[in-house]
Amino acid sequence: QFVRAQLRSRGVLSAEDVRRCPAGTEVAIAGLAITRQRPSTAKGIMFITLEDETGLANFVVMPDTQARYRNAIMAHVPILRGVVESESGVVNVLVKSASILQLGDQTPAVRSRNFR
Repeated sequence: QFVRAQLRSRGVLSAEDVRRCPAGTEVAIAGLAITRQRPSTAKGIMFITLEDETGLANFVVMPDTQARYRNAIMAHVPILRGVVESESGVVNVLVKSASILQLGDQTPAVRSRNFR
């Protein structure tokens, strides 16, 4: 919430904003990566949950995108860009690109819980 104005000026939405977006909308979201999962049954697909001051947002990352943006995807505070998918009330973002949110001294010193 301390950098929300900066994020909005860069076109980065909050988790709450994304939940209101219709399927097919291109979005960018930043937040703390609280979980990353890559179940063996998912054929290399990674599932990420980011948290910001408004709640949680869920992401799906295909293997080729993981390889291309690995450093940013594994960052504590990534900016994930992709397309909203919504089915039966469940909203996910299919990640197309990623970058690392640079906050200088404000970058939180937290670790995500990564499950493989």
